[in-house]
Amino acid sequence: MKFVSTCVVTLAAVMACPAVAEDVLADSATEVAVDAEGIQDIVVTAQRRNESAQRASISIEAINSELIEQRGVTNAIALNDVVPGLKIAYTGGQLQVFVRGVGDVAANAFTQASVSMNVDGVYVARSSAFSADFYDIGRIEVLRGPQGTLYGRNSSGGAINVITRAPVLGETNGYVTAEAGNYDLRRGQFGVNLPFGDNFAMRIAGTLTRRDGFTSDGGNDERTEGLRVRALWEPNSDLSVAFGGSFANVGGVGPVRVYRPALFGDPWTGPQDPRITSTLFPTLLVRNDNSIDTDSRTLNAEVNWDFGGATLTVIPAYRYMKTRSNIGIDLIFDETDESNQYSLEGRLAGDVSGLKWVVGAFAFNEDLSVYIRNDQRRASPLTGALQFVEVPQIDTSAWAVFGETTYSLTDTLRLIGGLRYTEERRQRTGRTVNQRFTAGVLTSTTFLELLNDRSVNAVTWRFGGELDIAERSMAYATVSRGFKSGGFDAVGVDAYNPEYVTAYTIGLKNRFFDNSLQLNLEGFYWEYRDQQIAFLGQDSTGATTFITRNAGQSTIQGFNADVVWQPTGNDTFDFGIEYLDTNYSNFRYRTVGAFAAGTLLADGCVSDGPVTGVTGQFVQNCSNRTLQRAPRWSGNARYSHRFDMSNGGNITASGIFKFQSGQFLALNYLSPNYYQKAFETYDADLTYNAPNNGWSLQFYVRNLTDKAVYFTASNQSSITPTSGTTRGSVAAIGAPRTFGTRLQIKF
Repeated sequence: MKFVSTCVVTLAAVMACPAVAEDVLADSATEVAVDAEGIQDIVVTAQRRNESAQRASISIEAINSELIEQRGVTNAIALNDVVPGLKIAYTGGQLQVFVRGVGDVAANAFTQASVSMNVDGVYVARSSAFSADFYDIGRIEVLRGPQGTLYGRNSSGGAINVITRAPVLGETNGYVTAEAGNYDLRRGQFGVNLPFGDNFAMRIAGTLTRRDGFTSDGGNDERTEGLRVRALWEPNSDLSVAFGGSFANVGGVGPVRVYRPALFGDPWTGPQDPRITSTLFPTLLVRNDNSIDTDSRTLNAEVNWDFGGATLTVIPAYRYMKTRSNIGIDLIFDETDESNQYSLEGRLAGDVSGLKWVVGAFAFNEDLSVYIRNDQRRASPLTGALQFVEVPQIDTSAWAVFGETTYSLTDTLRLIGGLRYTEERRQRTGRTVNQRFTAGVLTSTTFLELLNDRSVNAVTWRFGGELDIAERSMAYATVSRGFKSGGFDAVGVDAYNPEYVTAYTIGLKNRFFDNSLQLNLEGFYWEYRDQQIAFLGQDSTGATTFITRNAGQSTIQGFNADVVWQPTGNDTFDFGIEYLDTNYSNFRYRTVGAFAAGTLLADGCVSDGPVTGVTGQFVQNCSNRTLQRAPRWSGNARYSHRFDMSNGGNITASGIFKFQSGQFLALNYLSPNYYQKAFETYDADLTYNAPNNGWSLQFYVRNLTDKAVYFTASNQSSITPTSGTTRGSVAAIGAPRTFGTRLQIKF
């Protein structure tokens, strides 16, 4: 709590004097030349209404289209370099997203994300195809903390909103972008806006990317293609109907994990490197067919009808996804998932006599089928388990009703109140087949029927207040609660409970120096109950598999600061920093084994002794440990300068610095293979913008110092080489130094 206390004192000091400070700072800056409009506002819809991000009493990082293009945000992983406190990685085709230590170690389709992903207001249940939506984007909103009122489903840690560019009536314009770089990068994108009469318009956009993998076996490549069509019809000023659809495919070798410690002294040595042979690793099953193939299709619409004093919004949507992935490292893991998702949201919103309000309802259904082949036999002597998981039906249904209001007590003071009620049900029908082999001979076969039916209901809420201290200064304080429903392990019968996050937040958003300096501060304290922790372990049947358990209680506290400064019309400084202090105050769970109380376990946790009355199980205690993927310090800084040219064009040069302290990548607190040390990376770009912004040419370099940065880590079976160090874990790794050039032509 001492960190939150510091934040309170700091914020109180700033809140006490912004009105005076604004006048003083403005006077001292009268001779500083800045753009007439100063720092540009980004209009967001995170609270289901159009408002400046500076007027939203939520923790939000809003990224506009200009920054998206400049920083090369062409997939979800690239957001790591833009948003402090956000950690995104791939496991096979699934995304793992963490915000301030709250997230989900998704390794199969049975898990659910703690940070919801949304595209054009539609919730995305399967993250496999999420990155395929990162083209022709208007803006991206990253919301930190539980979004239990207006979002609800699986938003206990936050939400990522991708808003694509919408059609515009009466305009004909577009662009074509071509990009090339190392690792044989070839990327093309286009977007075109076409009007048809006075009240109808269409926007067509597409993307195609080919890039070789940056690991030595060709893994972590990029093969993406997508096409999106959006249409807008406005028969009159009170009614608008938007509808659209998209297709995307993600293929190639796909994301792969590397060994730690690194092989051959190169951290980017992939697991299917041709130098990795059964001679070097006699117990390793070598296979060279890693691949991923994901198809997705979407249909959605949005109707807005202004009744005069209230606006009705209806959003029906359908998403289809099928993904086939093959992973070979110390085992063979093949998975095929097929999902049909249907959702419908309706909202009624108004703004009357100082009262802003929204009420609504949400319905969701997903039909999911999963097939998994998990081969844990070794090449020699082919001893181990061969497992098949066949689940033709996982049915998830959910519905919710919600409402939120903001009421103005005075011209400067507003109160916030919101409530949501949710019911969810998950049903699973299938079976697991386990075969045991000894020296290549089948010794036993067991069947386990997977019949699960879990229902949960929850009440989540948000309350708080906003205070305008000066024309461009607002303070806010909120408390909110979010949840994620429970579920069941991938291949067993064990179940886990829902998780809940309660977040206390105080913040201050300011603009000074005639709108040339932006200073946003936030302090927070989160209570995390029954956190769902996923890891490789043994379930109640003794099978080694990917399991999920609940951590009883944990706390997350810290502060965030965001600064944008334009000292002149040609110079911009951006700086963001976040501090986290996290702790599992109570994390105990049952697992298979026999360890006496007080025994230090291999992962750094301790045993609380055998489970009373149960043979072969003990209680593992990981209390008083730091949450995974929650570095104490993280941040980035960017400086850009624009050189104006006599022909009316300009050249913009930018440098970006990112830093992060050490973090645990998994629930292993002893081995350095599960820890990412503190690091810093550097990016740079140089862009020429032609007169009248007709075309632009950019040169860029990312990770200038070629730093190896690991995103995840997980256990692996024993891999013993004929000489050298035994491989301790496998990990997802970021890209090495990359560079390229991008040409965009506008018309």
